[in-house]
Amino acid sequence: MTNMVTDDSVNTFKRIYICYEALKQGWKLGCRPILGIDGCFLKNVCGGQLLSAVGRDANNNMYPVAIAVVETESTDSWRWFLQLLKDDLSLGNGHAFTFFSDQQKGLVAAMKELLSRAKHRLCTRHLYNNFKKRFPQVTVKHCFWTAACATYPTLYHKAMKLLQRVSKNAYDELSRLEPKSWSKAFFDIHSFVDNVENNMSECFNNWIINERYMPLLNIIQEIHFKIMRRIRINRDSMAYRDLPICPRIKHKLDAAINASRKWQAT
Repeated sequence: MTNMVTDDSVNTFKRIYICYEALKQGWKLGCRPILGIDGCFLKNVCGGQLLSAVGRDANNNMYPVAIAVVETESTDSWRWFLQLLKDDLSLGNGHAFTFFSDQQKGLVAAMKELLSRAKHRLCTRHLYNNFKKRFPQVTVKHCFWTAACATYPTLYHKAMKLLQRVSKNAYDELSRLEPKSWSKAFFDIHSFVDNVENNMSECFNNWIINERYMPLLNIIQEIHFKIMRRIRINRDSMAYRDLPICPRIKHKLDAAINASRKWQAT
């Protein structure tokens, strides 16, 4: 699906949204129910922002789903992007879906309006980068990452109690956030992903770093070519594999099987 908006009063381009049918159907049928939502600056003369929705496929690789070019990040532009994405992917009110973001301007408000039942995770890397500007102590860093990566609630609460003793202000600031938005211990299992960082979107932004300096038509064309090549390469790499699971997951499973040979049942 492609949707382009123009400003009729001056007859100029305003926004464009692109979601390929193959990627849309591929995400619905074979990807985990999680999307990284992010925006990055375009470095050309006209400026603007490129918004993206990036999933994670069954091989744990990034899976670009949709992109859009807008004039700026705002509640209005995010609402427009999310509404089109919601319609394309049949997201409904967001129930049973998880979204990753970096608390971009206007995104939280748009998500609450359009995807009120979706789970919303915060990227801990961006969260900590902002957090450490005010609390650079090493002990605060240790407490933060222990709480974020805790796999059960008791460990999370233990790290937060230690943080409270180390820095009351840091504890108060983190306590304002819902633990289910940044601590692994409170994630719902329906996403099938326990990541605490939005590395899917980061990978995509780095993947198109050179295209962001091009004129608008070239940006769209080059990203189109890159996505088409990616689809072909992934298709060809799996065409002759007689595996019930993807290669990266098979490698993890084999490593676990080899390690288990030294275990003793008790």
